[in-house]
Amino acid sequence: MYDVKFVYGKLSQNTMAEEKKKVVALLSGGLDSQLAVRMMQEQGFDVSAVAIKTPFCDFDCGRGCGFEIRERADDLDVNLKTVYLGDEYIEMLKNPTHGLGAGFNPCVDCRTMMFDAAKKHMDEIGAEFIMSGEVLGQRPMSQHAPSLHTIEKESNLKGKIVRPLSAGLLPATDAEKDGLIKRENLGMIIGRQRKIQMKISKEYGIENPPNAGCGCL
Repeated sequence: MYDVKFVYGKLSQNTMAEEKKKVVALLSGGLDSQLAVRMMQEQGFDVSAVAIKTPFCDFDCGRGCGFEIRERADDLDVNLKTVYLGDEYIEMLKNPTHGLGAGFNPCVDCRTMMFDAAKKHMDEIGAEFIMSGEVLGQRPMSQHAPSLHTIEKESNLKGKIVRPLSAGLLPATDAEKDGLIKRENLGMIIGRQRKIQMKISKEYGIENPPNAGCGCL
Protein backbone atom coordinates (compact mmCIF):
# COMPACT_ATOMS: atom_id res chain seq x y z
CA MET A 1 0.00 0.00 0.00
CA TYR A 2 2.89 2.35 0.83
CA ASP A 3 4.46 1.72 -2.58
CA VAL A 4 1.20 2.53 -4.33
CA LYS A 5 0.87 5.81 -2.48
CA PHE A 6 4.48 6.68 -3.24
CA VAL A 7 4.06 6.03 -6.95
CA TYR A 8 0.75 7.87 -6.96
CA GLY A 9 2.39 10.84 -5.26
CA LYS A 10 5.12 10.97 -7.90
CA LEU A 11 2.57 10.85 -10.66
CA SER A 12 0.59 13.64 -9.06
CA GLN A 13 3.67 15.84 -8.84
CA ASN A 14 4.53 15.20 -12.48
CA THR A 15 0.97 15.99 -13.52
CA MET A 16 1.08 19.25 -11.58
CA ALA A 17 4.35 20.19 -13.27
CA GLU A 18 2.88 19.46 -16.69
CA GLU A 19 -0.10 21.67 -15.93
CA LYS A 20 1.98 24.76 -15.20
CA LYS A 21 0.76 27.64 -17.32
CA LYS A 22 3.34 28.96 -19.75
CA VAL A 23 4.19 32.64 -20.10
CA VAL A 24 6.72 34.52 -22.20
CA ALA A 25 8.96 37.18 -20.69
CA LEU A 26 10.74 39.96 -22.54
CA LEU A 27 14.13 39.77 -20.83
CA SER A 28 16.48 42.74 -21.03
CA GLY A 29 18.99 41.60 -18.43
CA GLY A 30 18.11 44.55 -16.19
CA LEU A 31 16.80 44.31 -12.65
CA ASP A 32 13.16 45.06 -13.46
CA SER A 33 12.76 42.22 -15.95
CA GLN A 34 14.47 39.82 -13.53
CA LEU A 35 12.08 40.76 -10.75
CA ALA A 36 9.09 40.38 -13.05
CA VAL A 37 10.21 36.85 -13.95
CA ARG A 38 10.70 35.94 -10.30
CA MET A 39 7.23 37.22 -9.45
CA MET A 40 5.62 35.06 -12.10
CA GLN A 41 7.67 32.01 -11.18
CA GLU A 42 6.63 32.49 -7.57
CA GLN A 43 3.01 32.35 -8.72
CA GLY A 44 3.60 29.00 -10.40
CA PHE A 45 4.12 29.94 -14.04
CA ASP A 46 6.54 28.25 -16.42
CA VAL A 47 8.47 31.24 -17.81
CA SER A 48 10.22 31.25 -21.17
CA ALA A 49 12.31 34.31 -22.04
CA VAL A 50 12.79 36.22 -25.29
CA ALA A 51 15.70 38.62 -25.77
CA ILE A 52 15.66 41.08 -28.64
CA LYS A 53 18.81 41.78 -30.63
CA THR A 54 18.99 44.79 -32.94
CA PRO A 55 21.74 46.20 -35.18
CA PHE A 56 22.67 48.40 -32.20
CA CYS A 57 23.09 45.57 -29.69
CA ASP A 58 25.67 42.89 -30.49
CA PHE A 59 25.09 39.76 -28.43
CA ASP A 60 28.50 38.44 -29.42
CA CYS A 61 30.68 41.28 -28.13
CA GLY A 62 32.25 39.55 -25.14
CA ARG A 63 30.78 40.74 -21.85
CA GLY A 64 28.25 43.07 -23.40
CA CYS A 65 24.50 43.23 -22.87
CA GLY A 66 23.85 39.94 -24.65
CA PHE A 67 26.30 38.08 -22.45
CA GLU A 68 24.58 39.49 -19.38
CA ILE A 69 21.15 38.49 -20.65
CA ARG A 70 22.30 34.90 -21.07
CA GLU A 71 23.75 34.95 -17.56
CA ARG A 72 20.50 36.32 -16.17
CA ALA A 73 18.49 33.65 -17.99
CA ASP A 74 20.69 30.98 -16.42
CA ASP A 75 20.32 32.56 -12.98
CA LEU A 76 16.54 32.63 -13.43
CA ASP A 77 16.48 29.06 -14.79
CA VAL A 78 14.50 30.01 -17.90
CA ASN A 79 14.92 29.00 -21.51
CA LEU A 80 16.13 31.89 -23.65
CA LYS A 81 15.24 32.58 -27.26
CA THR A 82 17.07 35.35 -29.11
CA VAL A 83 15.18 37.22 -31.83
CA TYR A 84 17.06 39.44 -34.27
CA LEU A 85 15.36 42.53 -35.63
CA GLY A 86 17.50 43.65 -38.56
CA ASP A 87 16.44 45.35 -41.77
CA GLU A 88 12.88 45.81 -40.55
CA TYR A 89 14.21 47.66 -37.52
CA ILE A 90 16.28 50.02 -39.68
CA GLU A 91 13.24 50.70 -41.87
CA MET A 92 11.18 51.52 -38.79
CA LEU A 93 13.87 53.96 -37.63
CA LYS A 94 13.58 55.93 -40.85
CA ASN A 95 9.98 56.90 -40.16
CA PRO A 96 8.59 55.67 -36.83
CA THR A 97 4.81 55.95 -36.64
CA HIS A 98 4.90 57.44 -33.16
CA GLY A 99 7.92 59.65 -33.61
CA LEU A 100 11.22 59.99 -31.82
CA GLY A 101 12.15 61.01 -28.31
CA ALA A 102 14.79 63.54 -27.33
CA GLY A 103 17.34 61.61 -29.37
CA PHE A 104 17.09 59.04 -32.13
CA ASN A 105 14.89 56.84 -29.96
CA PRO A 106 11.60 55.54 -31.44
CA CYS A 107 10.49 54.05 -28.12
CA VAL A 108 6.83 53.22 -28.83
CA ASP A 109 7.50 51.65 -32.23
CA CYS A 110 10.52 49.82 -30.86
CA ARG A 111 8.56 48.27 -28.00
CA THR A 112 5.76 47.34 -30.39
CA MET A 113 8.25 45.40 -32.54
CA MET A 114 9.60 43.64 -29.47
CA PHE A 115 6.15 42.56 -28.36
CA ASP A 116 5.38 41.43 -31.92
CA ALA A 117 8.41 39.12 -31.71
CA ALA A 118 7.38 37.87 -28.27
CA LYS A 119 3.83 37.24 -29.53
CA LYS A 120 5.15 34.85 -32.18
CA HIS A 121 6.95 32.88 -29.49
CA MET A 122 3.86 32.97 -27.28
CA ASP A 123 1.81 31.42 -30.09
CA GLU A 124 4.53 28.83 -30.82
CA ILE A 125 4.65 27.46 -27.27
CA GLY A 126 1.01 28.01 -26.33
CA ALA A 127 1.71 30.56 -23.60
CA GLU A 128 -1.04 32.43 -21.77
CA PHE A 129 0.42 35.93 -21.94
CA ILE A 130 3.56 38.04 -22.32
CA MET A 131 5.16 39.78 -19.39
CA SER A 132 7.74 42.52 -19.10
CA GLY A 133 9.58 44.45 -16.43
CA GLU A 134 8.17 47.79 -17.50
CA VAL A 135 7.37 50.23 -14.70
CA LEU A 136 4.64 52.81 -15.05
CA GLY A 137 6.16 56.26 -15.46
CA GLN A 138 9.76 55.05 -15.53
CA ARG A 139 10.45 56.15 -19.11
CA PRO A 140 8.86 59.38 -20.34
CA MET A 141 8.04 58.20 -23.87
CA SER A 142 7.15 54.52 -23.71
CA GLN A 143 6.12 53.80 -20.14
CA HIS A 144 3.35 56.23 -19.34
CA ALA A 145 -0.18 54.84 -19.46
CA PRO A 146 -1.24 56.07 -22.95
CA SER A 147 1.92 54.61 -24.54
CA LEU A 148 1.45 51.26 -22.78
CA HIS A 149 -2.07 51.15 -24.20
CA THR A 150 -0.86 52.09 -27.70
CA ILE A 151 1.81 49.39 -27.66
CA GLU A 152 -0.73 46.74 -26.66
CA LYS A 153 -3.13 47.86 -29.37
CA GLU A 154 -0.59 48.01 -32.19
CA SER A 155 0.93 44.64 -31.34
CA ASN A 156 -2.56 43.06 -31.17
CA LEU A 157 -1.97 42.07 -27.56
CA LYS A 158 -4.74 43.91 -25.76
CA GLY A 159 -5.20 42.24 -22.41
CA LYS A 160 -2.27 39.89 -23.05
CA ILE A 161 0.61 41.93 -21.61
CA VAL A 162 1.25 41.64 -17.87
CA ARG A 163 3.61 44.13 -16.25
CA PRO A 164 3.94 42.57 -12.76
CA LEU A 165 5.84 45.44 -11.13
CA SER A 166 3.09 47.99 -11.85
CA ALA A 167 0.09 45.82 -12.71
CA GLY A 168 -1.73 46.80 -9.53
CA LEU A 169 -2.00 50.33 -10.96
CA LEU A 170 -3.01 49.27 -14.47
CA PRO A 171 -6.26 47.92 -15.94
CA ALA A 172 -6.92 44.24 -15.34
CA THR A 173 -5.45 41.95 -18.00
CA ASP A 174 -7.10 38.82 -19.36
CA ALA A 175 -4.95 36.72 -17.01
CA GLU A 176 -6.36 38.56 -14.03
CA LYS A 177 -9.93 38.40 -15.32
CA ASP A 178 -9.54 34.65 -15.91
CA GLY A 179 -8.21 34.10 -12.40
CA LEU A 180 -4.68 33.09 -13.44
CA ILE A 181 -3.17 35.89 -11.38
CA LYS A 182 -4.49 37.89 -8.45
CA ARG A 183 -4.23 41.66 -8.09
CA GLU A 184 -2.99 41.36 -4.51
CA ASN A 185 0.09 39.55 -5.86
CA LEU A 186 0.93 42.34 -8.31
CA GLY A 187 3.16 45.35 -7.74
CA MET A 188 2.22 49.01 -7.58
CA ILE A 189 5.55 50.59 -8.46
CA ILE A 190 5.54 53.92 -10.27
CA GLY A 191 8.27 56.32 -11.36
CA ARG A 192 12.03 56.16 -11.59
CA GLN A 193 13.10 55.48 -8.02
CA ARG A 194 14.36 51.95 -7.41
CA LYS A 195 13.99 51.65 -3.64
CA ILE A 196 11.18 49.10 -3.91
CA GLN A 197 12.99 47.11 -6.60
CA MET A 198 16.15 46.95 -4.48
CA LYS A 199 14.13 45.73 -1.51
CA ILE A 200 12.43 43.02 -3.59
CA SER A 201 15.75 41.96 -5.11
CA LYS A 202 17.08 41.21 -1.61
CA GLU A 203 13.98 39.17 -0.86
CA TYR A 204 14.55 37.13 -4.01
CA GLY A 205 18.25 36.71 -3.27
CA ILE A 206 19.40 38.55 -6.39
CA GLU A 207 23.03 39.39 -5.75
CA ASN A 208 24.78 42.40 -7.29
CA PRO A 209 21.67 43.80 -9.01
CA PRO A 210 22.59 45.75 -12.16
CA ASN A 211 22.64 49.52 -12.11
CA ALA A 212 19.71 51.38 -13.61
CA GLY A 213 19.92 51.74 -17.38
CA CYS A 214 20.47 55.23 -18.76
CA GLY A 215 18.40 54.62 -21.88
CA CYS A 216 18.93 52.91 -25.21
CA LEU A 217 22.00 53.47 -27.37
